[in-house]
Amino acid sequence: VDVILENNTFAYNFAGNIGAVLGHDKDCSFTVKNNIFANNQANSGAAIYYYFNGKGLYLINNLFVKNYSKDDYASVTGFGGGAVNIKNVDYPVVLMNNTFANNRHDYMGGAPYLSSTTTKLINNVFYNNSAPNAPEIIIIATSNPADSTRFPEMNYNCIQGGLDSIGVYVGTGKIQYDSTYLGIATNNISADPRFVNPSLGYGYQFDGLSANWALEAGSPCINAANPYFTVDSIGTEFDLAGNPRIYMFDDIKIADMGAYEFQEIPTAMDKVEILPQSTALYQNYPNPFNPTTTIRYNLNKVSTVNISVYDILGKRIKELVNAVQNAGEYKISWDGKNNIGNSVSTGVYYYKLQTVGFSAMKKMIYIR
Repeated sequence: VDVILENNTFAYNFAGNIGAVLGHDKDCSFTVKNNIFANNQANSGAAIYYYFNGKGLYLINNLFVKNYSKDDYASVTGFGGGAVNIKNVDYPVVLMNNTFANNRHDYMGGAPYLSSTTTKLINNVFYNNSAPNAPEIIIIATSNPADSTRFPEMNYNCIQGGLDSIGVYVGTGKIQYDSTYLGIATNNISADPRFVNPSLGYGYQFDGLSANWALEAGSPCINAANPYFTVDSIGTEFDLAGNPRIYMFDDIKIADMGAYEFQEIPTAMDKVEILPQSTALYQNYPNPFNPTTTIRYNLNKVSTVNISVYDILGKRIKELVNAVQNAGEYKISWDGKNNIGNSVSTGVYYYKLQTVGFSAMKKMIYIR
C-alpha cells in the first residue's frame, strides 16, 4: 500500500501511547509532504511513529513545531523522539527540506528518533529542540555503536549545536556523544537559522501555528541546501507557504534549507557564491524553439570558452561565445530568426561547448 499525506495541518492531537497523528506498523510506504505538525502530544513520536517493516518513508517539506513527548518509560524501552520516531531497517527513509523547531522529548531526541540503516537527512533545519539527552537528534545503534553503517547520512542540514547535539543510544540508559560523526556528514551548518517570528517554549501552552517559521534576510540557510538538488528531487514545486520551491536571483538556483524558501532579494552581503564543482553543458530551453532558446553551462575553473552552433552537416553557422571566463554558471541565448541576418531553416542543429580539457555537444530543434 502506498499512502500519500499532503497539504494538511495537524494540530493539538493527543495519543496516550505513540503517534498522535500517524502511527504505523508495517506493509505500507508513506510520502508525507507539505504538512504542518504542531502542538501534538504522545509518549513517543508525538507527530509520527513509524515502525519496523514499513516499505519506505519520505518526509518532504514539512514543518514540525511544538510537538511534545512525555515518556515515563523511555529510559527502559529506549523510545524517544519529540516529533518523529522512526524504526525501520530494510527500506529507505528520507527526511528532506523539513523544519523541526521547539519540539520536546522528556528523555532523548528532541526532534527525531532514528533507528534505520537506510536513513538520509538532506536540507533539513533542526533548531531549539529539547531533551535531557540528545536535544536535536537521537540515533539508535545498540547492536554496534562503532558501526558507521548504523548512522544516517546527513548532508546540507542546519543542526543547532552541530554534531555534538546528536546522541547515540548504545543501551539502556546509555547515551554517548562524539564530535567525530561515524556516518557520512557533509556541508552541515550549526548557525541560528533566523526564523522571522518564532515562538518560545514547548507543548500545548505555546502555540506553534501563530508563529512565522520562514527565514528572514541574512539567514545562513538561504541558498545553502544541496546545490545539485532540483525541484523534482525535492519532490515539490512549492514550499510550505506556496512559494516557488527554488527561488531565483542572479541566475542562482539553489534551494534553501528547511520547509520555506526565502522570497525576497537578498542584499549583496546575503548572497552566497556557489562555484560549480564540474564543468557541464545543459540542454537548451525551450526545445523545440522559435525563435530564441537559452543555453546554460557551468565552468569549474577559469578557462577559454567557445560555444558554437552547427547544422546537421557539421558546418558552423554561429559562434556564440569565444572568450576567457571565470568559474561560475552562465547562460546565453540564440535567436534562430536573426542568425547573421538570415533566419535558419526548420530542422536539427547542434551546439558545442569547448574549454581546456572539456568538450560537450547537444542537439536542439528549431521550428519556424
